[in-house]
Amino acid sequence: MTRAGKVLVPAQTTPLGPDGKLWNLSGGHSYTDVLVLIGTWTNGQRLSWHASQRVTADPKRTTRGLIEPTLAEFPDGRILMVMRGSNGGQADPRHELPSSKWFAVSQDRGETWSTPAPWTFEDGQAFFSPSSMSALFRHSSGRCFWAGNLTARNCEGHLPRWPLVIGEVDPRCLKLAHSRVLTVDTQRPEDKNRGRLDLSHLTLLEDRETKQIILTYPRSYNAYQSNEWATVRLEVKGEGRRKKEEGRRKNEESGGRSATTGAW
Repeated sequence: MTRAGKVLVPAQTTPLGPDGKLWNLSGGHSYTDVLVLIGTWTNGQRLSWHASQRVTADPKRTTRGLIEPTLAEFPDGRILMVMRGSNGGQADPRHELPSSKWFAVSQDRGETWSTPAPWTFEDGQAFFSPSSMSALFRHSSGRCFWAGNLTARNCEGHLPRWPLVIGEVDPRCLKLAHSRVLTVDTQRPEDKNRGRLDLSHLTLLEDRETKQIILTYPRSYNAYQSNEWATVRLEVKGEGRRKKEEGRRKNEESGGRSATTGAW
């Protein structure tokens, strides 16, 4: 839901070629574009839907097009979209293309989008990310976070899907803040004997009481043949202090004494 009351649903769609058949120029596992379904409330308290401009990739740079878009709106009204791309396929059999996440920005409430480009750190430095899902998350503090896979070297299609990280989006340039990326989970020595490890398919929530970010995901082994679920709670800097201060004030107003001591 945007500040203007619109309901935005990011989606992907398979394009058709001139012959009316599914179009897959790069010969990858699949090829998709993305768009946003925009819902407007009517007087009858129903949603009227229309589609945004289609966001299309250059198949010479991402061989599966754009996949699994995620959205976040910023205070100035801009909307950031981050998308999964891919290398590999018949057009890139040696996986020589950079494995990137892609981004586009809308300045008109999701109707039209900038030309998609590789998403980078805010200083312009590129990073590698496999063809895997990721998620943008707006915290109640107003800060925006992104969770997904970042790797030390170029990926091969959708692998490896580790480490799993969470980082903050710089609200000025809408890029990932290099100094504010935290590794949440990665391959451990004991994982190596259990088949391929995947750390993906995550969910982000906010605890209404503590304001902590709750990140839950499966630690999947042997190409998703077995899963162990993990849940991580992340304290957002400044939120713990704010909650303690609120509790202290309420305690003082009721005549009680605060049990919290020391510097914040």
